[in-house]
Amino acid sequence: MTAVAAKFPRRRDGYYHLNGEKYVSVTEVISVLNKPALVTWAAKTAATLVLNDPEQFDTAEKAASGIYQARDRAAGRGTTVHSLAEAVLLGGEIDETDMAPAILGRLNAIRTFVRDTQPKLIETECNVYSEKHLFAGTCDLIAEIGGQTLMVDWKTGKGIYPESALQLSAYRHADFILTKDPEPLRLPMPAISATAVCLLMDDGTYTFQRVEAPIEVFLALQRVWAWTKEGK
Repeated sequence: MTAVAAKFPRRRDGYYHLNGEKYVSVTEVISVLNKPALVTWAAKTAATLVLNDPEQFDTAEKAASGIYQARDRAAGRGTTVHSLAEAVLLGGEIDETDMAPAILGRLNAIRTFVRDTQPKLIETECNVYSEKHLFAGTCDLIAEIGGQTLMVDWKTGKGIYPESALQLSAYRHADFILTKDPEPLRLPMPAISATAVCLLMDDGTYTFQRVEAPIEVFLALQRVWAWTKEGK
């Protein structure tokens, strides 16, 4: 174990920056994938905004702007839920006062998951890096579950999508972990038995599903991403 940075680095402008090196974010790479479900979501969201409040959303431009506001609210919800998951795993106290029902439901889903699986925590919300391929990301959970070392990603959306498998495949094949200690430590990536997604629902239930994708597919996508950036 070696202290490698004075501050735990986070994603910035699509990259993780560590010791003068730039590592492209795994989610930035995956963003080049075509996602037809997003088109349907955008259309439904815009239509709902107009139907519910035709006075406010009385132009196409306003409806389009409303879509991005809804997206940002969902992103904020996901960030909050990830923080709550970490607090539950670390045994921290959680203030539920004035907690939104959608957040509270997912908090209960996390608690149920922990009760059902009894995970033995290895790492939570840690940065992972590939020195060979210069990508990085933030892994939600590495834990021993049922006698196996699993890498788990929390999701708060409507379902479990194929790109989650690509994301986890990249994380699994990273070279090292950077801990969130006051002086972050560089640790070798443990041998991961399997990768899985835990979809947290606002009714307090969850779906736990193992997912798998070849690392070669992600690396091919990284080359496509790099090609889109050439000359920019």
